[in-house]
This record gives sequence, C-alpha cells and structure tokens, in this order.
Amino acid sequence: MNYKKLKKIKKVVKESIVAANSSYAAPDNGPSLTDGSVAAFKIEDPEVLARINAFLKVFCTERHQDPKYALVVLRTKLNTLGLDFSYDGRRPLSPKESFHLTQFGGRTGVDEKGNQLNDCGISHRTGGRSMELSVEISPLNIGTDAKEPGPYYIHAKIQFADGGMNAGDTSPIEKGEAATSIKTK
Repeated sequence: MNYKKLKKIKKVVKESIVAANSSYAAPDNGPSLTDGSVAAFKIEDPEVLARINAFLKVFCTERHQDPKYALVVLRTKLNTLGLDFSYDGRRPLSPKESFHLTQFGGRTGVDEKGNQLNDCGISHRTGGRSMELSVEISPLNIGTDAKEPGPYYIHAKIQFADGGMNAGDTSPIEKGEAATSIKTK
C-alpha cells in the first residue's frame, strides 16, 4: 500500500468518526511528552516540568483507596522518565510528604577532571538545585465514624527543593523521607 492511498483512507476514517460523534475534537498535534517530540527526561526545562506536573494533576483527580499503593504506582509512572523517589509502600504516610527526586539513579564516580561525583542526576543541570516530589494526602471520609478513612485524594507536584536537602547528596533526609522503611538497623 502506498502512502497516498493510506493518507486518503485515514482522512475518510477521521471524517466518518467526526460525522458519527459530533463531540469528537481532533487533537491539536502539538508537541507532547508521549509522542517523542519533546525530550521528557529534560526535567530542567520549564515546559517539560509543566507537562509532568500536568500529568500529576490528572493522576491526582482519581480517588485512591490506598495512598501507599497510589504512590507506588506514581513512582512506577515517573520511572518511565528516569525519575525516582525512595518509597516502597511499606511505611505509613503522613498527610504531607516530601520525597527527594533522582534521575537515572543519580551520578556517582569521577568526572574527566578527577573530581568526585555524587549527586541526584538533576542538580548539575539546574545550577545546583535539587528537586522534590511534594505530596499531600487527604481522606474523603474525615470525621466520620468509618473505621477506615479512605478513599483518598493525593495531590502531588514536582518542584525545586527549598534548601532542605543538599544538592550533592543522594542519601535520604531524616524528616519526611520515605527511605526509612528500607534502612537496616
């Protein structure tokens, strides 16, 4: 099948869909994180960061029965962009959490000038500023006599860290960091 014939078939199918469903709106075909026209791993780019936060906003419109499971699912989704935060779903969550973000596992080793590297994989591209995933968890059934307060809304946003963490340190912070569940005693 040649390209011109395929293009005509596509046009006919699109017109029939529009005729059958008047509420159908064709996509704007602008750059998207999913179509490969934008480098989704460049979190330092404000446009990419805004698109990731838009995804987080959509993810947060759903009700989640278990906030721990929802954060594990969110972690898996962010892993597709190389972003990671240390939470495995085992420790209880507080209503407000802040997770240190790394990208591609961070950087460790020695650079071409012989300097030691140990950072989050983001701070060297953002002028020394690290990033965090800020999460607020709010139950829907607050104040009721229900034994379990769920379902929950989770509000998440990626932002620059407020100086609460060292940009060159990938170890977890003591307050609010989720890695305490995997520390050995």
